[in-house]
Amino acid sequence: MVKVLDVGAGSCWLLNLLPRECMRVGLDLHAYHQSIDRTTFADFLDAESAHFVWGDATRLPFADDTFDIVYSNEFVSHVRSIDQTLLEQIRVLKRGGSILIMDANVLNPVTFFDCLIVIYLGSRRAETKRGGMKWLLHRDEPFYEPGPMRQGARLVCWTDENIHSQYWWRRKLRSYAGIMDFKVGTFWSYLPISWFGVVANKILIVGKKL
Repeated sequence: MVKVLDVGAGSCWLLNLLPRECMRVGLDLHAYHQSIDRTTFADFLDAESAHFVWGDATRLPFADDTFDIVYSNEFVSHVRSIDQTLLEQIRVLKRGGSILIMDANVLNPVTFFDCLIVIYLGSRRAETKRGGMKWLLHRDEPFYEPGPMRQGARLVCWTDENIHSQYWWRRKLRSYAGIMDFKVGTFWSYLPISWFGVVANKILIVGKKL
């Protein structure tokens, strides 16, 4: 049986391309993501075998060489350490298995404007300030925020839309060349076009474990 790990438990149409016989495991730190009644998990509910696990992406609660596919959608931009998360995903991946990462592209004008201006304006009265110049200059710095988790609220450590370009990702992934074969590209998630990929709104990273 093919085993698939969805880090961050993000719903995506790509999961529907997998065979029904596969085992799908969704992992997240927030307790409300553990309910299969939420429409967030519509993709999972079609699977023959689906599980939801509370856990930290930088310390995955799985043995080595467990999964055939490890997937995340707009998740790595929120973890406190991208490298720790990548190393954990590689650890639990079987040899010859695939990692699929999708994230926002900082070079997309709409995405950049939303992060710099829209999110900033929307959080001015909130306890946790987001966006603005702080995001632009320090978006890789993690911070703590109370979140609903198992056994009550706890502090959740995350980052504020720590998104990057395809060029940044290519440099980052060079250090993994000995254990993973990574390819980095871009795509549009809402436009039926493939031209001008530099400013596409999504980054696509596909890797195979050597």
